Amino acid sequence: MVPKRMLDNVIQEITRISGLASALWDEEGNLLSSTAGEIQDLPTALEGEWQFFPVPEEEPVYKIGILARNFNENEKAEGTLLSAEKTDAFSGDETVALKSTMAGEFGRSQIMSLFKVYGYRMGREYFAQKLLQGELSDREVAETAKHLHSRIELARAAILIKPEEAEKCDVVAEALKSFYIHENEMLIGRLEGESVAVFLPAVDREESITVAEGLFEMLQAELMVPVRIAISNVHGKLLDAPDAYKEALLSMEVGETFYPQQKVLHYGSLGIGRLLNRIPEDLSDLFLEEIFGGHRENALTEEEQQTLRVYFANNLNHSETARQLYIHRNTLTYRLEKIAGKTGLDVRVFDDAVTMKIAMMVDRRQIRKPEMS
Repeated sequence: MVPKRMLDNVIQEITRISGLASALWDEEGNLLSSTAGEIQDLPTALEGEWQFFPVPEEEPVYKIGILARNFNENEKAEGTLLSAEKTDAFSGDETVALKSTMAGEFGRSQIMSLFKVYGYRMGREYFAQKLLQGELSDREVAETAKHLHSRIELARAAILIKPEEAEKCDVVAEALKSFYIHENEMLIGRLEGESVAVFLPAVDREESITVAEGLFEMLQAELMVPVRIAISNVHGKLLDAPDAYKEALLSMEVGETFYPQQKVLHYGSLGIGRLLNRIPEDLSDLFLEEIFGGHRENALTEEEQQTLRVYFANNLNHSETARQLYIHRNTLTYRLEKIAGKTGLDVRVFDDAVTMKIAMMVDRRQIRKPEMS
């Protein structure tokens, strides 16, 4: 942590430069340093004329306060560091407000610089967020992990949880933190605005999938929150977290695009979706042009697309497809022949079925491109 004398220097320097009284509180509201004489606790200061600057902004450890007004003669006589010259030189509410903002930002910048030298203790959630996004140095990871009693050398997997309703992210995050409250090795953080990430111990792929499926059932059954879950490979070190997160992120993207019905998807099970996701957009458009012609958005009706989805899901089995669609086998045959007439692909033939399946997957990706960007 930053030594108190260094913090005192920052607060005194703020006042020396700006001519405004300043103070510093810790995250619990305890006064650490002040150039405004005796101040009571933080809640009292909040009711006054103070302007506050959290440090850091994302997960405050300190709060800088700047008294956004000039002191009168009585207050100056009580022992503040304000000089008569500076107090008289700056008058007017707008000028004082501007100086207050500049002074607060200066102080925040100075303390953030001290953090780089002395470090500071991050909370578990903030640490998880920065760790997974690759925004911490090896030293910061090691020091914070030691403080949080988390092992550096431990097999873990990243699990990314995305609620169907983005506003449910907080509910999911709080439920997970409550569920794993005594787990020092469990790191949970909000990411990408719409997802919650968990970096948790897992011996192998099977265990990570089992845990993810358990979380899926818990969130669905107990919280009634529909979610989609993506899982990374297992990695052996805490420093591998950014790679694990990227794998989970790709799994989520591929799952949403190509496997919408599959709610839990592992990075090692992306199948052909992994390949199709990397095809350049212009090449995808050219391929779809060959299959569906110039009007691919109207090439197949919704009924025909649903017929193909069920037909492929049942491995080209006529009887089972007809049964699930509640139609006669002859009706199914009629629909497939109609599709063949439109596209030139008879999906009863294996090669044509493969081509059609890929075309439908690529088409779904192209439709989702604007949403993804």
